[in-house]
Amino acid sequence: QGIALFDAVLGRSEPQLLLVPLEPNALSRGFGGYIPPVWRELIKAPRRAHRGGWVTDIASLPEVQRLSAVLEAVRGEIARVLSLPGGDAVEA
Repeated sequence: QGIALFDAVLGRSEPQLLLVPLEPNALSRGFGGYIPPVWRELIKAPRRAHRGGWVTDIASLPEVQRLSAVLEAVRGEIARVLSLPGGDAVEA
């Protein structure tokens, strides 16, 4: 799927953003059991929600504040993934 999407944008002159799922096991097999550092940085293990964590924090807020709290958290995570200076750099 990723190769097909990549092929679809190769002929275009403007910059393209391409999002594809990365499977650590498949990458490891593709690189002969070794994942180069540049790829390891892209596939950091996701944080897991746990009791008493972010989900509980959001649920404990008054309903009128939840949307803005979730938006702030999502924008912050997007900024982290894209190496932006902060969540304010990400449009809602």
